[in-house]
Amino acid sequence: MATTATVLIGTDNLYSEDISATHLARLVEGDRAVWVLTDLTSGEVARWFPHRPERIGPDLWAFITTHVIGAPNAPAALTGPVVRPSGDVDADLDTIGGVTRSHPNVVLLVTTLGSSTLAGQRQAIATVPAGGANVLWAATAQSQIS
Repeated sequence: MATTATVLIGTDNLYSEDISATHLARLVEGDRAVWVLTDLTSGEVARWFPHRPERIGPDLWAFITTHVIGAPNAPAALTGPVVRPSGDVDADLDTIGGVTRSHPNVVLLVTTLGSSTLAGQRQAIATVPAGGANVLWAATAQSQIS
């Protein structure tokens, strides 16, 4: 299992063009992909297991909504320290994730390695409504370990 993407999550800094980071999400891939979210203040960790590879990008939005922004109406099964959504909740996850996509002060700084499934799902992360979250992509790094 290896970290193939990182997402720094925070808010716009009102006084500069910086990000006030509050959380770090890491995509760990191997036999089964898992998002690992760390609160940079408390050190609390939560894990989200997308139920299929195509949900890795879209599920990140729902994970941020339930564990960073807060979603008071989200089902309890989606708010615990370990989340394993099933295929029958995809529409609910997209609705929940839409809360964060529309949030004007949320900033994501995304970095992927060339082998990351997320690199192929850039559109699933980058598509936000006008005035919504700000998604910044760092250059995709290629592994050059010799």
